[in-house]
Amino acid sequence: MLNNRIFAWIGAVTVVTSLLATPAEAISVQTKYKSCSYPPSTGPSQPYKPNTKSWKAKGLTASVKGVDVSMWQHPGGKPINFAKLKAKYGASFVFIKASDGASRDSGRSSRLFEADRKAARAAGLIVGAYHYAVPGQTGSGTMIVPASKKNQSNYAALEASALANRHRDALLQARQAYKNALHTPKGDLPLTLDFEERPCGWSWTNVSAWTRDYLLEYERLSGRKPLIYANGYFIKKLAASPVKDVANPSVNFDFSVYPLWIASWSRKVSTSPAEVPIWNTDWLFWQFTSDGALKDHKTHPTVPTSRTDLDVFNGTVEQLRTFANQ
Repeated sequence: MLNNRIFAWIGAVTVVTSLLATPAEAISVQTKYKSCSYPPSTGPSQPYKPNTKSWKAKGLTASVKGVDVSMWQHPGGKPINFAKLKAKYGASFVFIKASDGASRDSGRSSRLFEADRKAARAAGLIVGAYHYAVPGQTGSGTMIVPASKKNQSNYAALEASALANRHRDALLQARQAYKNALHTPKGDLPLTLDFEERPCGWSWTNVSAWTRDYLLEYERLSGRKPLIYANGYFIKKLAASPVKDVANPSVNFDFSVYPLWIASWSRKVSTSPAEVPIWNTDWLFWQFTSDGALKDHKTHPTVPTSRTDLDVFNGTVEQLRTFANQ
């Protein structure tokens, strides 16, 4: 059952009319991007145990079903059979990667998105684009100030430059994502920010500020509230690292006004992901496994990879259509 906040996500359209000032060009050299998303493991490595392989195995046969795909679901350039996805599995929607950071994939996601979106829409599926965030990847300026420079006389200027470049990077990625997603027109779902990267050297507060700036810029461009995709670990970090609201700096920015697409995997039969900070149990989409088995035919599979992400929507098909057409 949808609660009031989820109804608000589906029914409300908010246009951000203000635009943060675009900072000056970078003044120093940025190091090569490197991810430090998760703390290093201290225990012995464990063999991988697959999660749920289907909606039925998870007890979600009555739910509104969907998948999310990217270039990894096209091994050797093989196509995805979206018509079969709908006819055989009863899928109603698909999320497709449209961009990867500042074109980290050399534009491959954008090219595949256009073809996959066309095929999915022809099959009667509702399409959503997602942007895989790589904070700090655009531009030529530094976005962090190493601790070794703390005592330099120009430290304040270096810090101000880093903050300006971080902000500019968020805006550039939002604009590129909006373009690659073909401007997310009505009928498509709003763009999703896939939030699962922290650059080495960045504090979580810096990541939260980057995320805020990205969300506001996409909202300004499109007049729609983007979705946030994240797992419990990243949601906890977001909650523990608040940043100020741009329009009202006396309060913290409220991430909960953006619909949540939560990643929560397990092998257990369950009908709801665990409660998380900020959103509590107010999720709109749930990715419940990365081990979906849709390679169901040797020569003509639905998806030509052994593992596919499976999702459900927290509502009815009619509510999903309303959300896509807001």
